[in-house]
Amino acid sequence: MRLYAALCTALYCACVGLQGAGVNVVGPAGPSLASKLRTDVSSVTILYFAVGGLLGSFSGCANTLLAWLHAGRNLGPWVNLVNACFGLGSGGVPLLFVAAERRLGDGLRVFPALGLAAAGVALSAACLPSPPRPKDAKGGGGGGGGGRGRTWVVVGPLMVVLALGVGSEIAFGAWCYEYATARVGMPPTEAAYLTAVYWSSFTCGRLGAVPLAAALPPEGLLLPSLVLEVASALLVLCDPSSERVLWAATVGAGVGVCALYSNVMSLLAGHGLMSAPIVSAMQFACSLGHMTLPNLVALVMRHTSLGHESLFVVLAAANAACLVLVAAVSLHLRRRYKSAPPAALFDAGAKQV
Repeated sequence: MRLYAALCTALYCACVGLQGAGVNVVGPAGPSLASKLRTDVSSVTILYFAVGGLLGSFSGCANTLLAWLHAGRNLGPWVNLVNACFGLGSGGVPLLFVAAERRLGDGLRVFPALGLAAAGVALSAACLPSPPRPKDAKGGGGGGGGGRGRTWVVVGPLMVVLALGVGSEIAFGAWCYEYATARVGMPPTEAAYLTAVYWSSFTCGRLGAVPLAAALPPEGLLLPSLVLEVASALLVLCDPSSERVLWAATVGAGVGVCALYSNVMSLLAGHGLMSAPIVSAMQFACSLGHMTLPNLVALVMRHTSLGHESLFVVLAAANAACLVLVAAVSLHLRRRYKSAPPAALFDAGAKQV
């Protein structure tokens, strides 16, 4: 049982890591793709929709199966561990692109490598049976809240939080390279390193949250991290052309966003609100944020006089809204639902395994 759980967890880590690499290879590879692809825009759009759908299914399936695998345990440390691999993939792929460009003469060689890695993960998934579905994973309610209506009073605002927060995460990862080169004047190689630092900070923060999630409630991690995210965006707006400020804000933004997705899931699980339909709804919200927030930055940049500072204006506004919503949902859950302390859930799960 322990070996099976370890193998499944490692597989889910690989899925989420590939998702991070697939999403964030577009930033450094974008100029090369634009110059070398000899096809119309509609074909590329269809391709990206297909790839985006597959990448979204990676995360949704991995987190749902993870909840089934560790049912009855404190899900927080496991969700933080698995989703930390998103940062590993995201931070590693710009460095891999630069290495391929320098040593092989073409950074686009990264794409076949990602394809081979995905094939290996698919083969491994075919060899491992899925964990059994818990009996209490069929419904969408629970936790003493009383009915689906009250459940979606919690789930709805948290979907907005994930759409804005995860969309901001991807928007920063997608636009920080452009901001660093066009607004701050950094060389392309340093801008690629900046992107890697962002995702490395994200990964280190999420790994650091693993032991914290076993001792603190999810809202105890969510609220301070969102405050840090807002402060990082405002810091850049105070001095938009400073390279030092951008480096500092990049680290702060990476650490600030690291706790969002995993601890929203932990918040739901701790109050008996985790189910496959709700995980699917949360994943839909993340995908919606992926699509809209980076495009919103481009629209604000094009139609206002803010220029490249539009990135941090949008990030500050979106994360401030997330902060307000998480605080409101946390207060509502404390009044309406009963949750077990994280340590108690962890001990109960340890007895199962």
